[in-house]
Parts: sequence; C-alpha cells; structure tokens
Amino acid sequence: MQSHSPVSAPISSSTSSVASDSLALYRRRWTAWFSLPFGIVMCLAGVWLLVLMLQTMRGGMGLAFGLFAMLFSLAFGTTVIKQALRALRATGPALLFDADGITYDTDGCLFIPWDEIERISSNEGDGNDLGIWFRSGRPGGPGGGLGTVLRRAVVGADKTIPLGDLVYHPRQLAAVIERLHKAAQGRTAGEL
Repeated sequence: MQSHSPVSAPISSSTSSVASDSLALYRRRWTAWFSLPFGIVMCLAGVWLLVLMLQTMRGGMGLAFGLFAMLFSLAFGTTVIKQALRALRATGPALLFDADGITYDTDGCLFIPWDEIERISSNEGDGNDLGIWFRSGRPGGPGGGLGTVLRRAVVGADKTIPLGDLVYHPRQLAAVIERLHKAAQGRTAGEL
C-alpha cells in the first residue's frame, strides 16, 4: 500500500480539499444507516417469499419461483449490507488524489500513479464514475489490442471508479483532477 500523509480533516460543505495539492473523498455514512436495515429486510423477504411460494403453489413451480425469489433477494440484500458495512467501518478517505497519483480504497487498496494515466474524466458513464484511460506503454496496461478496444467500447474507460457513494463537489473534483494531471504531465515532460 502506498503511504500518504494522513488525512484527518473531514469534508465540509465549503471545501473538501485537505491541502492545496490533494483531495480526499469520503464515503457517505448517513446513507449506510438506511441501507443496512433495508438489506436485512431484503434478505428476510427472500426467505419469506420462499415459504409463501411453497404454501401457495403446489409442486415444482412453487419451489422454482420461491428459490428464484429467495436467491435474488439474498444476493441483492447481502450486496447492500456489504456496502453499508464498508461505509460504516471506513476510517479514512475512500478516494485520495495527490501529487503522486490516485489511491482508491475498496476491498484492497489500488494506487495509480499520474504518469500511467493518459486521460481522466469525472463524467464517465451516467456521470457518477471516474473514468481512467492508461498510457499504451504501461506494463500490464492496454496494448492497443482487441481487448482494450472492447473494454473501452463497453465500459468507456480502462478503469472506472464509482463516485456515487462518495461525498464530493463535481466542479472541485474536476478542477483538482485537471490541475494534478497537468502537473504530472509537466513533470514527465521535464524528465524527457
């Protein structure tokens, strides 16, 4: 995991910038307090639907419909519970932009240095995703083959990071990304 200076300042309505050259985005904790009970109710509803279908529909159809409803409810409910618990347990920023690169704290920590990023946009997909396009010569990155073309056509970028559950100001995020990316491009051009 890449080490960064500790970020202790919470994001306020006036500014979410921790320092002039970094931006920390935190998960929305208040929505997790509503999502957690909803996920639990979804899981219980799946079990209830199985019992209901077995009682009302005799034979294999009741079992089939009941199992389908239960599996769907359990899958949806456990996903909602997992996301809510992740938001409630989070102690630091979920996404950190600084002079070194982008650090995304999800199930594992992902660090992307600025010199590996060709293009970046905070308006990907439905406007709630951070789209990142890597340079072609990057090790393990896109080589310009069919896989890269298909991934970019379907997903829209080489890597997308969802922003929907994070607290941020879109204009401020776009300005910080642009400033940090340009500064990294200037450093890379200066090294050549």
